[in-house]
Amino acid sequence: MAQPLVRFKKILGIDNTSDPTSDRIKGQGIYLYECDNVDIDDEGKPHRRTGDKELIVSGSGKHSGWSDGKIFLYVDGTSFKKFPDTILISDIDPTDRMSYVRGSKQIFFANGSIIGYINPDDGLPYAFPNPNQTFKIKMIGGQALEIYNSRLYAANVSNLFFSDATVLTQMDKRKNAIAFHDRITMAKAVADGMYIGLNDAVYFLKGPDATDFSQIKITDNGVVEGTAITVDDDDIGRGITGRVAYWLSKTGSVYRGLPGGVVFECQGGRFYMGDLDVGASILMFDHGYYQYLAVCPLVSGVSGISGSFRIPRFQMTGLDSI
Repeated sequence: MAQPLVRFKKILGIDNTSDPTSDRIKGQGIYLYECDNVDIDDEGKPHRRTGDKELIVSGSGKHSGWSDGKIFLYVDGTSFKKFPDTILISDIDPTDRMSYVRGSKQIFFANGSIIGYINPDDGLPYAFPNPNQTFKIKMIGGQALEIYNSRLYAANVSNLFFSDATVLTQMDKRKNAIAFHDRITMAKAVADGMYIGLNDAVYFLKGPDATDFSQIKITDNGVVEGTAITVDDDDIGRGITGRVAYWLSKTGSVYRGLPGGVVFECQGGRFYMGDLDVGASILMFDHGYYQYLAVCPLVSGVSGISGSFRIPRFQMTGLDSI
């Protein structure tokens, strides 16, 4: 029987940035140039990606899906709905993506024109009340929501608005926003600050509160809007677990943001895919391990496709969200 010339014990992942003719063998493992519908576990073993998930919502015009494991919210045309087909709000902009964040009690939702919260007890939406205090106005919504140290943050185009401390439905009209030079595509909090993604950069706002953040530029690689998630009990080193952010960069690499503004490029710079448009992300549990999965269309008219294509947004926060 013929013997193999080389035996590999591990598949190390994809490397499509090196010369395809270069040596891809590293120790007892090998990098692939491309693979399709394959998952690789922490031991370097390949698995066929499963495709037996149950279809729960079908049809066109649906996007901005979100779930915490107990309630499923989504946009269907001009309606904001709760699964399976309960209309919560009618006559919304069908092209405006909805953003969400889970508070201690309520589920906050917003897009470019509306903001409110879902009461989990009755599953119904409620508008923010109009403040009756001097210099106070209703909190604004936007394309990304986050809660950090008792304030609600809303990314609205290139401004990061923040609510009053402990009163998340209102803000002070004298000082309520941090301005950035481009559209904000990510706002995710960890223990000691917030990661803010733009189309061309990522910043870390370090500090306990919006009034005394110090701004640190982390990378020139921007964030694909809609692909950021947080994991509440991830390993942050030395046997300690905490909240960690994950996002897909504009070049297709997955980044991992720890407390303190410490960031790792998960694929080590070996993977590249340009022209990514807004996407959707989810934290999956399958075959005994957790997996970050992001899906994005390519930019229309740039990479050989034409027309418009909208991806539903599935964001799950924390390991107990599946």
